[in-house]
Order: sequence, then C-alpha cells, then structure tokens
Amino acid sequence: MKTVKKPARLDVDWTQDTWVPKISFARFAVPVPRLSPLPLSPVNHRCYSPPPTSLFSSRGARGFTLIEMLVVIAIIAILAGLLLPVLSKVKGKARVASARSDMQNLIGAIAAYEAEYSRPPASPQVEAEVNGTTKPDFTYGAGGVVNGYGYESDNRVIMNILLNRDAAPNDGFKRNPRKLVTYNARIAPGPGSHGVLTNGVINDPWGNPYIITIDMNEDNKCRDAYYSPQIGRDEIPGPVVIWSLGPDGKFTAPTANPPERKAENADNVLSWRE
Repeated sequence: MKTVKKPARLDVDWTQDTWVPKISFARFAVPVPRLSPLPLSPVNHRCYSPPPTSLFSSRGARGFTLIEMLVVIAIIAILAGLLLPVLSKVKGKARVASARSDMQNLIGAIAAYEAEYSRPPASPQVEAEVNGTTKPDFTYGAGGVVNGYGYESDNRVIMNILLNRDAAPNDGFKRNPRKLVTYNARIAPGPGSHGVLTNGVINDPWGNPYIITIDMNEDNKCRDAYYSPQIGRDEIPGPVVIWSLGPDGKFTAPTANPPERKAENADNVLSWRE
C-alpha cells in the first residue's frame, strides 16, 4: 500500500495586504551544555589564602591583653604627672593676674568716688578716728588684725559705698546720695569664693578679703597697718594701697627696723609691686 505524504503546513499571519509566515525560533535554538565547576586540586588548596583582615578588626575580635592595658595606664599616669604641675602653675598665674585686675579696678572706683564727692569712701567712724590723730590713714583689714584704733572694720565699709548698697555705712544712701556705682562687682557664689559676698565683703581669687588702706589726710601716701608698723616708716606712695594674702592665705607682720619679709608674705599680691 502506497503511503501518501501529507503536505507540509505553514502557518501564516495576515499583515495589512500580504501573508507573512510564522517562524518559531525555538526550533532553531542550540542547546547550551551545563558546565560543572572543576574541583580544586591539592595544589590549589595549598596556594589559596583568605583575604587580609584589618589589624584593628583583628584586635577588636581578640581584645587587649592585661600587659597591654597596664602599659597604656602607665603611659597615661606619666603624662598626667608631667602635665599637672604645669597646669597648676598656669592656674596660679591666672589667679594672680585676676587679683591685680581687681585691685586696679578698686583703685579706679575709689578715685571716681573721690572725684564725685571730694572725700574718700569712708564711714563717719573712720573719719572720727583719723581726725586730728598721729595715724592719719586707715586700713580696712581681714578681721583679727588691730589697726591701732578703737574702730575696726573690713572692706565691706568701702564696698557698700562704691556699690551703692543700702547698708552701713551707706544705709539710707547717706554716704552716696547720688547713688553712683563706681565698681563693676563680680558676685561671689558663696563664702570663701572670689568676688563680692552678700554681706558686701570683696574676696580675692583665693577666697580671702582684700586689705585696703586709704590715704585719709591726702598726702598721697598710705601707712598700711600691716606693712607699716611705725609712723613714717614703710609708707607706701599713692592715695590707695590694696593687697591680698595670696595662695596660702597667711601673713606675718614685718619687724620695724629693718622690715623683714617672712616666708609667709612671699606670695602676697601687692598693688604697689609687680
């Protein structure tokens, strides 16, 4: 029996005005063989090395040893031992500079008051003490030191007048009726600190009251009760002298002839000396 071949069928699509045969490219595609990875040879295993890691990441992973920590602590301690004395010296110089600035500002404030009222900022008690006596100047002390008068006072008498505070001897503003404020006060945060306290006393940077002597007889010389033990001896030029007890907060009275400066006085900050 003779087999009759069926005619091949061609799929076509009509596009606009003609037939276009459909061609499937899948039948012409060439299969791509799948390749398996080659196994590493023993030589390849020996030659392979992991990528390098950071020194810091490795250190962070395993931490510091006790010896390394002790070495770091020792270095820090050595540096601190070298720096602390230097910082302390710098801080001491800054306090001395601050004390000198306070003194100059106080001298200027007293001069401004005298220019306004033609009299020094003193209480009636001080004026009565020095009037007609052989001790014409008055020292406002730090307490416990005798001026040689019947009346004693610290520097609050001056500060209440200069700051125009309604407190003795300026109660009722009778010593400063024009209410003139000649000193820009630094307020102290508490007792034993730098600045003006609530009671009116002005302290130095070490927390001790400033010693202030005013020339009451206007001869442009001050006889300080601490530094001038005898009349006419160690009189200090100027209408006002101010000094501080310094870092140690101590004072030893100098002898009369010649004046002996004790070790405790070596760190005193004096307005009339550099």
